[in-house]
Amino acid sequence: MKNAFRVVFIGLFSIIIAACSTVPKETDGDFDLKTQQKRIKSLNKWHIKGRMAFKSDTQKNFSAYISWEQDKKKYNFSMNNLLGVSLFKLSGNDNVANMIIDGENYDSNNPNQVIETLTGWDIPLLSMQDWIKGMPTDPNASNTKLNQLLSKSTTYDDAGRVATFEHDSGWHITYGSYRRIGDHWLPHQVTLKSATSQIKIRITEWTI
Repeated sequence: MKNAFRVVFIGLFSIIIAACSTVPKETDGDFDLKTQQKRIKSLNKWHIKGRMAFKSDTQKNFSAYISWEQDKKKYNFSMNNLLGVSLFKLSGNDNVANMIIDGENYDSNNPNQVIETLTGWDIPLLSMQDWIKGMPTDPNASNTKLNQLLSKSTTYDDAGRVATFEHDSGWHITYGSYRRIGDHWLPHQVTLKSATSQIKIRITEWTI
């Protein structure tokens, strides 16, 4: 009898220990794509820090630290090399941009263009304001257009979050390492590929 009780006790104790030693995985909860897109669309003030790697068929490859503050249409975007030396700073909105590079100031009405003109790097900053958040389409698109674009060119991960999409401009965007920040699921790895360039962004910090 004592031996039988001992066997049962040991069995129960082993089950309890195994349960306690298992770290519960983070669950996605009740994820809903439409709710996610609405929340992302309304997320217009944020700050990210991380690292960007750029590869190109025509320009020298580079890796840099980035800091990007967005407040509605206004932005402050900076890149430092791995030694902490500033590569450039860019500030402005959709209509005007000021770039500081090598101690000189340059003004432009197109941030994408001024980056490419002064550095040779094809970085679609304006579109990335939405793409970096996991918003695959124009935030001003109608629901009908949004649904058409999503169904045509977008794939999803196991939780239903956007995994990849093709943009009409020729960029292919891939998302990974989603984490929940407040009520938002935000990617921490974003890869952009065009016919000639590749941009990999690893986000270490989201502030919203």
